Amino acid sequence: MKLDNVKDYSEQSWKNAPDKTTPINADRLNHMEAGIKSAADGVKAIIDAVKDEITDDANKIPSMAALYGVNKKVGTDALPEGMGDLVRGITTLNDKKADKEDAITWSQWFDLHRTGWHGGVTFPQFASSQSPLGTKTGDNADVVVQTSTATTKGRNDFADKPVTDLMFNGLEVNGYIDEDGEPHITAVKGSPEFSRDGSNGDVYMAFLTPFYKRIYSDTEDSWDFADHQLDGMKPWDGAVRQDGTYRSFYFVAKYPGVYNDENIVSSISGKKLIRGVSHNGQIGMFAKKGTQYCGMTSTDVAWAQWMMDMKFANRSSQVTMTGCTGYSYQYPATVIENDVKRIIISKNNAKNLVVGSYASIGYGFIQNGTVNTDRGNDNVHKYADDVKILKIEDYDDNNSAVYVDAPTAFSTDTVALNDTLTSPVYLSTMHWWPGDCDDVLGPDGSPSNCTSGKEPFVLSGVELSHGAYTTISDIILSSVYDSDADTCSQTPYIVNDNRKIANNKLTDDYVKLDITIPDTNDSWKYISKEGYDSRYPFLQLPIEATGSSTTGFCDGLHTGKRTTSLREFLWGGALSDWSYAGLRCSHLNDSLARGGWFFCSRLSSLRRGVAA
Repeated sequence: MKLDNVKDYSEQSWKNAPDKTTPINADRLNHMEAGIKSAADGVKAIIDAVKDEITDDANKIPSMAALYGVNKKVGTDALPEGMGDLVRGITTLNDKKADKEDAITWSQWFDLHRTGWHGGVTFPQFASSQSPLGTKTGDNADVVVQTSTATTKGRNDFADKPVTDLMFNGLEVNGYIDEDGEPHITAVKGSPEFSRDGSNGDVYMAFLTPFYKRIYSDTEDSWDFADHQLDGMKPWDGAVRQDGTYRSFYFVAKYPGVYNDENIVSSISGKKLIRGVSHNGQIGMFAKKGTQYCGMTSTDVAWAQWMMDMKFANRSSQVTMTGCTGYSYQYPATVIENDVKRIIISKNNAKNLVVGSYASIGYGFIQNGTVNTDRGNDNVHKYADDVKILKIEDYDDNNSAVYVDAPTAFSTDTVALNDTLTSPVYLSTMHWWPGDCDDVLGPDGSPSNCTSGKEPFVLSGVELSHGAYTTISDIILSSVYDSDADTCSQTPYIVNDNRKIANNKLTDDYVKLDITIPDTNDSWKYISKEGYDSRYPFLQLPIEATGSSTTGFCDGLHTGKRTTSLREFLWGGALSDWSYAGLRCSHLNDSLARGGWFFCSRLSSLRRGVAA
C-alpha cells in the first residue's frame, strides 16, 4: 500500500438515548472499521518499508519517515513502482542519475533532519584546572551517553532525535568516493544489498554535517556545535569542498585498513589488518584504489577527538573506552605437542588472554647473538599469523590449552635457530580484526569490557584501537635540532589534497602550521595543552607536555631522538602503550619511510577547502 492511499477519515457525531438519529448499525460500524483499517495499513506501509533499518529502535521511525518525504520533496522522479523498500528505491533512483545527483539527493535527505539543535562542551586550559573533565552546554547540557557491550545496551540520548542521531551516532552505509571527492551511498544497513564483507564495497559511517566553533583562550579550550549556521561557526572541515561549498553529509571509514579479495585496501570486516604502513608506503597503497583515496587524515583524527568530547565530556578517553592498549603478551609453550592447533601455556598466563582476540604462533630469531621475539620478524608468526583464539580450557592443574584458528597443524617443540641457540614456541597476542565490535548493542562500546585495555571499541559506529597505531597521511613533522642551544622542536606541515601528499619530502603544497610541538627527549610525556591555528581550528596537536595519566589530556607524546629530520605522525597507541595511548596520543618518533608491525592504516579521502 502507498501512503498516498491512506484516506481522510470523516468523523461522525453520536448522540445518547433517547435520541434515535444516530443508531448503531452495520453502516456505522463498517465506516469505523474502514477508517481503522486505512490508518493501520498506512502505519504498516511505513513499518514494512523501514523495519530492517530501525532494528527495534522506535526512535528511528521519524528519520525513516523523512526518507519517504524525499519522494515528495526532491526532484520530479517518483520511487519505482512496486519498490516497497524505501532505501532500495532511493538507491535505484540514484543509479539512474548522472554526475553528483545521488549525493544531492542524499544531501536533501540529511538536511530534512535539521531542527535547530545547538550544544557544546567546555574544558579548562591546564593552567586553570588540571582536571580532564568538561561541562556540557546548551542542548548538550543534559544529554546522557553510556557505553554498550554485546550483552548490555547503554543509554544514548542522542538517539532520541533524528538530528542528533545523524550528527553523533551516524548511519552505517556502503559507499564510495568519486574522483572529485564526493561521497556516494549505495546501500544502508538493513537494506538487502548492504554488506560488511566487501561484496558491496566499502563500509562507512555517514554523518550529518554540523557547524562548529572551537573556543580557544587562556582559560578554556572548548567546542560549540549546531545543526545550522550561526555567527562564528563553520561547517565541519571533513565536508568542505575545495571550492568552499560544503556537503550536507560526510563519511568516516567504519573499519581500519585491510586488503579485500583483489588486494586493494578497503574498509570491510573479517580481514587481517595491513601491517607495516609508513607515511611513504601508504601513498602507493591507496593510489591503487584510486587517486581520490588516501590514508587516515588529521580531520579524521579531530573527528574522533571532538566526538568523544561531546559525548562523554572527558578528555581522558581511556577512562571511557580504553581500547586494545594493554594486551602485549608473549607466552612460551610449557608442554610439547605435535600436529596440533593449540598451544599449552601456564594457567597464570592463560588467564590474561581473551577468547575471541587474536594471536600469532611461532618462535624467536637471532639478533646480535641473542634470541629476540619482536613481532616484526616472520618467525614469530611462522605457524599462525594473527589468528583468532577460539577457546581456552584446562590441560592439567598448572597449564591451560589455548586453541587457535591456525591454517594448518603445527608442533610446539623447541626450535634450533643455529648450533647453539634455540627458541621455545610462543603465543604472541596481536591486533584484533575489523568487525569484532559489530555485535556491540550501541554506537559506542566494546565487545565485553570497555576498559580492560584488551579490546577495541566503536565510537559512533567507527571501530578504533585494534592494538596498532594509525599512520596519518596529511601531516609531516619537521624536527629541527639546534646543537648550539641543545634544543629540539617539531613543526607540523599539512597538505589539503591527497593527490599532493609528498613522498619523503616537504613541497610547496604543504602549509606550515602555527604550532610548535615540544621536545620529549626520546621519552614519553603526558600532554597538558594543545595548540590552535585559526586556519585549521580542528587540529589539536600538543604544544605542552607537563600532565600525567590523570591530568590534562592524559595521553602521551613521544618525539623521539633529537635530530633534524622529517617524521611521520602515528596516532592512537599500540598493544603495549597502556596509559600513554588514547585519542590524543601522538607518536612522532619515526622517519617517513618506517613501517613497523604496529603501524596500520584507515581509508579516507582528502579534498579539503576553506568554507566560503
